[in-house]
Amino acid sequence: MPKERFIFYPGASPDSDGSLLLGWAGWDHREQAHALITLIEERSATDSWDVGRLKPLLAGLAEIMPWVRQWHAETDEHFGTSPADAYDTYLTAQREKYGLAEEDLHKLEALAASSWPQAHPRVNLHVVHDSYRPNKPREGPGLAG
Repeated sequence: MPKERFIFYPGASPDSDGSLLLGWAGWDHREQAHALITLIEERSATDSWDVGRLKPLLAGLAEIMPWVRQWHAETDEHFGTSPADAYDTYLTAQREKYGLAEEDLHKLEALAASSWPQAHPRVNLHVVHDSYRPNKPREGPGLAG
């Protein structure tokens, strides 16, 4: 895939697959939030991850929520509600479920930013599929759906 860009989700692969988990960098913030929520749900329900392992994913969701609120506050016809409201409600529920304060997630964001870049020992790749993506073409050069 020449000229493709990806988002790196360190430590987010399932236990049975130690490869590097990537998402497409062309996702907007709503799509990134959706992918993170999907990962959080899969890792907690299917893989039985505890709060310590879920915390980086929750911090990632908290980190992009300001942009989701800015660009996706309107009611979305695919959701029937505002993605920003739905994802805020989800994040709040997860924080309450695991006893996490907003500051806990922000501290983790700062720690992750200070330790970048991180080398990953494996070269195998696992890409998060965007099967939930709306069936409309994306606009802009090279972004056709």
